[in-house]
Amino acid sequence: MSLLRRRLAGFWRRADASVGTIAALSMPVLLVAGGAATEYASMASERGKLQAAADAAVLAGARELRFANADLTAVINTTARFARTQIVSQFGTDGSDVKPAIDPARTAVEVVISRPYSAVFGLSVIPVPAQLQVRAVGKVGSGVPICLIGLEPSQVHSVWLKNRAHLTAPGCAVYSNSAHTQGLVGANYSNLSAQVICSSGGKVGAKANFTPDPITNCPQLRDPLAARTPPHVGGCNQTNMVISGTTTTLRPGVYCGGLKITQGAVVRLAPGEYVIKDGPLRVDGGASLSGTYVGFYLTGATSVINFTARSTISLSAPRDGALASLLFFEDRAAPVGRRHLISSDDARMLLGTIYLPNGRLRVDANKPVADQSAYTIIVARWMELDAGPNLVMNARYGATDVPVPSAIGVVGTQVQLSE
Repeated sequence: MSLLRRRLAGFWRRADASVGTIAALSMPVLLVAGGAATEYASMASERGKLQAAADAAVLAGARELRFANADLTAVINTTARFARTQIVSQFGTDGSDVKPAIDPARTAVEVVISRPYSAVFGLSVIPVPAQLQVRAVGKVGSGVPICLIGLEPSQVHSVWLKNRAHLTAPGCAVYSNSAHTQGLVGANYSNLSAQVICSSGGKVGAKANFTPDPITNCPQLRDPLAARTPPHVGGCNQTNMVISGTTTTLRPGVYCGGLKITQGAVVRLAPGEYVIKDGPLRVDGGASLSGTYVGFYLTGATSVINFTARSTISLSAPRDGALASLLFFEDRAAPVGRRHLISSDDARMLLGTIYLPNGRLRVDANKPVADQSAYTIIVARWMELDAGPNLVMNARYGATDVPVPSAIGVVGTQVQLSE
């Protein structure tokens, strides 16, 4: 037994020595493997944080880009600012290079973020990049055309539906540009129904007043038609013209002192441009006014629209020329806040764009307005509906040869990460 014990003891001494040798030889390999795993985990963690910042930034930028006529500089700044805020939140410091961009079609926001990377071990056990770089793209979904913009930027009631008023815009978007908490108002059994409803400020009204519920805090829009050049205004072709009780056809020209149609008169307009200068365009007393491919330029402090309840109106905008697509174009020098009235109970054809950059358009008819138009677009400082009208704003753009102003644009319905 003693011989067996001695031999076993010798074996274990030799085995211990071998294990020790193997362990000593293996230690550097294990350290390298462990260091590599730690380094890879560190890089993956930092890259993940950068990617999260990039994803959040492009979604924030795309949410602004989806609105018509978005300020591209503001979109770029929003994207960059959001990225840097996320980076500081993740890393505690910034120190990153953030490069946002917008694609030429204005349908996507991209950002590339680069950040210096320091190895976990001073002399890394594996090759590591000097910096990490990530990229993200946020894409704007299919858009909804805008058919109404209340341009007023700061005061109440940019878009205001008062007593039992209805505004129906089934295929387009309604936009209140005012940053005021009461910029968009629906009250007293009124209802605004559109594909998208947006308010740069707040909204006042119950759930029943809006279909769907408005989006609030939308970016403010610039006047989409601000660059549109008005027509030339020459000398007077007519002065203080009143047509009463007769049937006649009028020609394009400059109507100084305004144009009044009354006492059952039937007036047809030849195609072209009509300048209403220093006086109103008024239709009352059971008279009618009709015209195809006609546009009105309203210049002078008293040049307003006044279609009374007992009037019949049927108008479509020009296909070409200075007033192409514009049914009414208010002089930008007009007094701010002057009132234009559509009270006609028979104004079912108003095809084209009504552009009143300083005016307040009030619709208070008792019957539907513009419902037989292929499309109607309104860009006004204030939009007011009262006393039970139903203003119908169709968006059947393919059903007419009257063009749509491309500058008015669309509202994107959704944004998503595409890369």
